[in-house]
Amino acid sequence: MVDETAVISVGDHRRKSMSPALFVLLLRVSMVLKRITNWREPSRVLALVGALLMATCGVSCAQTSPNDASDVRITEILAANQRGIRDAQGNRSDWIELYNPHSVTVNLERYSLTDAKDQLRKWVFPRVAMAPKSFLIVFGAGMGREETPIRDSDGRLYADFRLSAGGEYLALVDPNGVVVQEWDPGYPEQLPDISFGLSPTGKDTFFPRPTPGEPNDTRGFDGRSEEH
Repeated sequence: MVDETAVISVGDHRRKSMSPALFVLLLRVSMVLKRITNWREPSRVLALVGALLMATCGVSCAQTSPNDASDVRITEILAANQRGIRDAQGNRSDWIELYNPHSVTVNLERYSLTDAKDQLRKWVFPRVAMAPKSFLIVFGAGMGREETPIRDSDGRLYADFRLSAGGEYLALVDPNGVVVQEWDPGYPEQLPDISFGLSPTGKDTFFPRPTPGEPNDTRGFDGRSEEH
């Protein structure tokens, strides 16, 4: 899970999280320095600890920033799910797959998904951590939150809108309202049980074999040519 411990401000005053292990290490270092100097030069000890803190946070703290999910991408969608995976209610709901390419865990809290360009905060992620190189499925339940929870007891996520098989706008938006990724004016018309998303080279592609929660198939077609 994403670490929620101490938050510090270093150097450029950006907020960064610090793990308990790092905190303990710095505390032990300060104690050793205190013994070496017999606390005769406290300002020097504090300066050394501060320098060590800045150096370690430059590598460790910045990499584990809990909301640094700007490289997360929508990699696959299925808007006409007739024979595919089911949600917890047993329905073959639409689904959206996201992928975290980072080598660290990221938190999607306050990011949002939307199918309306004039409503970028349409469905906001709850607190959810994505492990490194992992996939996340969000079902398009399309029901009010009173009927379907945003997240069920097994951790499955449910957006309160459905994907249109006729094609529509779709975007991933960061907490500041900046669009991270979008299909504008919209992704193309969808076919039953054929997913759509990004090929390994980042090209918009239809996939005859949907792969929710797994890397996309290398075989696909762009919608203008025959399947290959």
